[in-house]
Amino acid sequence: MKTYLHIDDSTRNSDFLQKQYTEDLHILHTSFDDVSLYTMPTDVILVKENCQSSNFLRLYFKYFNPNKNFCSHILLMENDYKKFILTDAALNIAPSLKDLVKITQNAIKFWSAMNPTDSMESQTIHVNFLSNSGHLELGNQTACNCQLLKDYFEQNHCENFYTTWQLDTCLYDKSRIKKAGELCYPDIIVVPNLDAGNAIYKALMNQYKCYGFIFGGTTPAILNSRSDLDKNKESIKILNKVMSNL
Repeated sequence: MKTYLHIDDSTRNSDFLQKQYTEDLHILHTSFDDVSLYTMPTDVILVKENCQSSNFLRLYFKYFNPNKNFCSHILLMENDYKKFILTDAALNIAPSLKDLVKITQNAIKFWSAMNPTDSMESQTIHVNFLSNSGHLELGNQTACNCQLLKDYFEQNHCENFYTTWQLDTCLYDKSRIKKAGELCYPDIIVVPNLDAGNAIYKALMNQYKCYGFIFGGTTPAILNSRSDLDKNKESIKILNKVMSNL
């Protein structure tokens, strides 16, 4: 039985854990002060409630990732027309090229588990390394890094499809058709740094349903914005599906 540990600022001074049982879910509601006293079960999912993301992340890395695995933020964005992952928009501030490789690998693993195929053949995932230029330019470090990442994954993970499009090509029909022809929208958009990812997320959050996760660590976690806490219930369902298919 999974335990969902909901972390909230609102019970910061409480000296007890409020336990609730609903259906087959074991839900524990606790504060930052109490969580260090709680012996964690092996099968747990951490859920951010009404608290600062920075405080939640400090707690996560102090208590819930004892193996010190590399973690990244997976932001699933969907509306009636498209669905994609934006990564990393909340965790890795200025990732190195090696970090971006790991961020991409986490996103591919998450997407594959979220969309399992019935056939023996693996699905082809369209991964876009978000560039700030339509072509490669010497001196443009972001564009150069995108090309290096594309080359690396084409050589080592050739089962998928990789591009270095700009944001308008990734999101809008007119730009995509003009610049990339009939190629499909990307399933995963890898941003160069947190500032770019967070700005894109905040600019698009009213056009998409957004579900945020910490993925790759010892403990899976749900990390939604405080303005998106109504998405936590659906986020739990998505994460359950992903974890069951890993």
